[in-house]
Amino acid sequence: MIQRLSFIALFLLAAAAAGCDSQEAQLEFENDANKPPDGIVVTDENGTIVTDDPDDWRTSPSFAGTVRFEPAYANPTAAGDLITVPVIVQQFNALPGGLELRGFDDTGKLTLLDDLPQATQPGAYTFVFSPSQFSPAGNLAAVRGLHRVFVFGIRGSSQVISYGDILVQ
Repeated sequence: MIQRLSFIALFLLAAAAAGCDSQEAQLEFENDANKPPDGIVVTDENGTIVTDDPDDWRTSPSFAGTVRFEPAYANPTAAGDLITVPVIVQQFNALPGGLELRGFDDTGKLTLLDDLPQATQPGAYTFVFSPSQFSPAGNLAAVRGLHRVFVFGIRGSSQVISYGDILVQ
């Protein structure tokens, strides 16, 4: 009996320690997401990675195994082009309401760039947006530069699920 209680206590202690590790990993991820944009995954117009940036397009530890992101392409991009961000949902009903992609516009407002309400079931999905959305007034000169975009759940999660940097030339 004492052996069984010792095993259960050891198991609960290990589970609590793992929970702390995952919370710390999530907080570190969120801190990284809130840093200024720094570098990009350079991709061509077909999504082929030319130069990697290991900080971009990681999946939050809270959503590991649930959803995966491919780097945005083409990156860098021109202000008048479209940017594509591929998404692979890997679990059923893990993302109630789907996903949304947001970025700060030239007024400092976190604005919706695209949403995928259908991304609640396993499959391949794609965010598509125009860099001109970084300026509601249509000031293309203001959209040039490095921008960080964020993926959130539409319902049930205000956590950042992924993020990446886009260079508009």
